[in-house]
Amino acid sequence: MAKSSRERSALKYNTLIKVIVVLFGLIAMISFAAGGSTPAALLSIERTGNDLTLSVISTGCSKDEDFYLQVHEAGDKLVEVTLIRTRADICKRFPKPLLIERSLPKHAASEIPIRILNPIVTLQSRNPP
Repeated sequence: MAKSSRERSALKYNTLIKVIVVLFGLIAMISFAAGGSTPAALLSIERTGNDLTLSVISTGCSKDEDFYLQVHEAGDKLVEVTLIRTRADICKRFPKPLLIERSLPKHAASEIPIRILNPIVTLQSRNPP
């Protein structure tokens, strides 16, 4: 049974719409994987005065410039801090720590406590016991 010209056009149009939807979905997934700004998972935190040393997981592509420190005053006596990752690390190397050093702004004096809002994780050993 032969399809009419109108049926073939409708089929082509539906196929084109499906391809466009799939492409937009792929673009959205790639853009999300490429790193919308998200809080970085931390391995450790050390504070010395107004300086922070934060350890994150890298699988080979993370660089210091892929992170920034978001600071929010949570009242007179507390500062909330989040290390934000701006680009996802999509490399495949075995995970290892990467040290990120940042200074707190002057209004977050060393005697004011800080609250770190990032998730804290552990790095799994290559050779578990």
